[in-house]
Amino acid sequence: NMEFACEANALGFKITEIPIIFKDREKGKTKLKVSKELISFISTAFRFAYTYRPIKVFGSLGFLFVIIGMALSIYLTYLKLTIGIIGNRIPMLFLALVFIISGLQIISFGMIVNILSKLRRELIR
Repeated sequence: NMEFACEANALGFKITEIPIIFKDREKGKTKLKVSKELISFISTAFRFAYTYRPIKVFGSLGFLFVIIGMALSIYLTYLKLTIGIIGNRIPMLFLALVFIISGLQIISFGMIVNILSKLRRELIR
């Protein structure tokens, strides 16, 4: 139901909530499981965040990767300036580069998907 409401809202329809009164179960057990419903909610929330605001999802993740890579780079630069040698931390240097490059690629992917998402919404209207 949440998917229909979000899609209708994105298309410009007015959404109104109609309250429902639920009766208590008289016999039998519920088939709902909290863990299953929680996973379903998280996946639906991610799908809508990705569909309507992909740059938020991918931009945040990419920015986090760039920050981690920059923190590692600053640490290695600090070691080079104070001690004069990085020593056996060459893998950390490569890891920092991988984080920075991956973060930039994820941000770029988010921008491309954001443009495609806007084009899709314009074509639907």
